[in-house]
This record gives sequence, structure tokens and C-alpha cells, in this order.
Amino acid sequence: MDGTNNQGPVFAPLPTDPLGGGIINAFLGLISKGKKDNRPKLKQMPGAFADVDENVFGKDLADAFKTYNKRVEVADSALASRNKEYKFDNPVAILSQGKLGGVKITKEVIQDAVDAARKANVNPMDLLAVMAQESTFSQSKVKDQFRFPDQQSMVSGWNVDEKYEPYKLERFLADKQIPGISAKKKYGKIHYSIEDLDKVKEAIKKRPGLMQQYMNKVNKTPIAEESYLDMAAKFIKEKGLQGYNPGDPNYVKDVMNSKALLQRDPQLMKYLKSIKL
Repeated sequence: MDGTNNQGPVFAPLPTDPLGGGIINAFLGLISKGKKDNRPKLKQMPGAFADVDENVFGKDLADAFKTYNKRVEVADSALASRNKEYKFDNPVAILSQGKLGGVKITKEVIQDAVDAARKANVNPMDLLAVMAQESTFSQSKVKDQFRFPDQQSMVSGWNVDEKYEPYKLERFLADKQIPGISAKKKYGKIHYSIEDLDKVKEAIKKRPGLMQQYMNKVNKTPIAEESYLDMAAKFIKEKGLQGYNPGDPNYVKDVMNSKALLQRDPQLMKYLKSIKL
């Protein structure tokens, strides 16, 4: 690529996910049935775009992308280490109500959910209901689909970890009103990309220190020290159940229906009563 715009918009090989982290996460958390768990441990592919060519981007922009890449690796490694996986070999309850019929619930899943909910001052049954609604406790009955048995998949945690994700450079440039950045809505979110690289490079030259400001900000991105269930419980506490899926006007009703199925389940309620929940 020569950086010119003679053939239309320049779509550079950027080191960020053009569809947003949630889409990458969704594909890693929900894949075709029958495939082995050979997913990468990180939510984005570290190093996939690590070789940013300064001749194309210019030094300031290239350095900013490289800084973002390195921080993504650190952030995603930390998130992966907090994404606990489960086995369902010894369930304390096999659910029997409605769409949840046949789903296995283990002591470990319940205890982790209860602990996370109590730390966030959230009703544990609400968090369990979200897990039931979002993923059927990672035991989806959807034909030809399979969810990994981990916390992120259970709570569909594509958004609850946002504060641990580094600030994307394209979004930063758009926020700073740098020309040459496009903003398109996909999958309910606005996704930013470089449309005219020459305009971006020229504008950055006129704003000395801007890329250093970005790199300083990215390097201050907090590192996850809590589990995905902790994140989900806090998310519910801060934004409410409707905020968990704001694009669905029926979401709260659906979660409450899932909650009712849990509360009508004799095996589950017997176990919850035994632990004084």
C-alpha cells in the first residue's frame, strides 16, 4: 500500500478488530457444534498486525498502533486468566422446567454466581437468570451450535469487560475530530476505521503530542483482577437488567421468565435451600 487514495478509500491493515471486540468474542464463545476447543486463549490475535509499517503509517501513527497492540495482549491475557471454565460431570441439579429442561447445574457454578452477586449487592437469582437467558448455562440447545463452558460464554460477557479493553486508536482519532475516520453502525454498535490515511497523517502532523497523549492513556488501561461473573454482577448493579441488553425491549421480561423457570425447579430449589439462599 502506498498510502494514496487514488483507488478510493484506504483501508489499512489495522491492528484492531474492524468489527469490534464483541464480534470476535462472540465467535470464540459460540462456534459450530462438534468442533474441538482449539480457540486462542486471547480474545484478539496478538501480533497479527504487530508489524505496522512506518513507511505506510508514519512513525507517530505506527507507534500508537504498536502501543495499542501490546496493551491488548496484556489486557486480553489478564481477561483470559479470569475466564474460569467449568465441567458438568457432578451436577447438584438437572433442571426440568421449560427451555431449561436437561440443563446441568453444578455446585461450583452456583457458588461462584452467588459469591459474585453478593459482592455486587445483586440478587443472586437475577445473575443466575441472566446466565440461563444468555446461554442456558453454556448448554445451548440451539441446533448445530455450542458454547464453551466458561464464565464469559455463560454471561455473554462481550460488553461487561469494556473497561479493561484499551481505547481503540480509531475511536480516539474520531473523538479528537481527526478527518479521514469513518464511523459505521454494525451489530448495534458504532465501529470506527481509517478511511483516508493521508488525511489522518496530515492532521496528526498538525497536532504534535496527540499520539503521545493517546499512548499515555492506553498504557493506563486497568488490568482485570476479577472474574467474568464479578464483572457481570457489577454490570447488572450499575446498569440494571435492561442495560445488559438495551437493544431488546423484551429482555427484562425474558430474564424474569428464565428466573421463574429456575424458581419452579424442585431439584435446584432444594439445593439452594440447603445453602440458605
